[in-house]
Amino acid sequence: MGNLKHLPTHPDQLVSATGYSEFDTQTLTKREYFAAMAMQGLLASGESVADSAKRAVRAADILIEELNKA
Repeated sequence: MGNLKHLPTHPDQLVSATGYSEFDTQTLTKREYFAAMAMQGLLASGESVADSAKRAVRAADILIEELNKA
């Protein structure tokens, strides 16, 4: 599984010199996505931003470790 790119994606349409459309996709890694979801819950519970950030990243790392075991 690793730390591959994952949704959500944000495509920006570009037009190349040839006139064809090209898409530049910016994505979050799975770690960033999992941490964002965890941080959302932690902030909703009233925890400070600094504490939430540290705990969210740790939670994302633990989740990725567990998923890699499967």
